[in-house]
Amino acid sequence: MVGVDVMNRLLGGVEYPYNPNSDGFSGVNVPKKRADYRTFAGNLTLNWGLDVSSMVITEQWDYVEDSFYQLLLQLYELNQEYSYRPHDGYIYLVEIADFDAAYWGKYEGTEYWTGVVLKLQVNKREKE
Repeated sequence: MVGVDVMNRLLGGVEYPYNPNSDGFSGVNVPKKRADYRTFAGNLTLNWGLDVSSMVITEQWDYVEDSFYQLLLQLYELNQEYSYRPHDGYIYLVEIADFDAAYWGKYEGTEYWTGVVLKLQVNKREKE
């Protein structure tokens, strides 16, 4: 089974033909930005809330068809900010930080790419 989610993800308004492998999605884990200090009077915690600026989402596929690879490559080469919807209740504004794949070959008339890795740098998160 190539994708495990019921709904496919959207990147830049384009729906994925299939989702990453079940172990090929880093998840969307937004870290909290905080600092804890020990003072003479006790402890002090400074909390700035969620920090999406340090968040990178990684998606991986064992293989994809050439048409999907070309679409991802085009988005990567355009070097723009895109909306990303993994269907978790949020819309993320992301840039494609890295994209890598290796040509696998042709099977029954269709070309395939293997070891496909897409890294998305999150710039902003909004409620859907």
